[in-house]
Amino acid sequence: MWRKTVERAQAAHLLVASEIDMNASISKGGQPASPAHFQSHLSGWAQGKPVYTTTELDVLPGAAKKNGQAISTMMNSIVDTEQSLLVPEAKVRRVDAQRLDGKNWTVFHLEDGSVGRKMTARVWVDAETACIHQIDTDLHLALYMDARVKTAYAIDAQGRCLPGKIDADIEILVPFKGGKMKMTQSATDWIARPL
Repeated sequence: MWRKTVERAQAAHLLVASEIDMNASISKGGQPASPAHFQSHLSGWAQGKPVYTTTELDVLPGAAKKNGQAISTMMNSIVDTEQSLLVPEAKVRRVDAQRLDGKNWTVFHLEDGSVGRKMTARVWVDAETACIHQIDTDLHLALYMDARVKTAYAIDAQGRCLPGKIDADIEILVPFKGGKMKMTQSATDWIARPL
């Protein structure tokens, strides 16, 4: 079942959202959290990776556009790191009949680590379809961030399992730039990556 789950996840990774809506709460240096809301639109490609343009901004501290792009880049980095675990050769521990959202799921537990990087994840999967329902990830990148991420998947009209909503609690560990963020990102209007 893990192989089928990976195949479905890899097929979904060939798509990108053309519209992203994000709400964030950012606090630095013990200051009260500042709310932020922005929307981004896919504007092009750079070396096979999507490039987004921020089309609407509300209340971001400091240089708003720069912060919005940095937050978007960070979220893309988190998603890419999470996706790096979804490979056929990953060492997984499978546990069946785990309850979440009023339903039983198969859960695959994964761990990955190297110098300065540690990640653990629980991948909640529908046992009948091998479609991912949710991924819960804990990520530590030394001198960059600690993150706790929940990615909720949804099945679209074509039967693809796509990451529709991401909730993240992030602590920035970059020296002299530390801070905390809570973010919610919704992705819509999926299109194929260029080959």
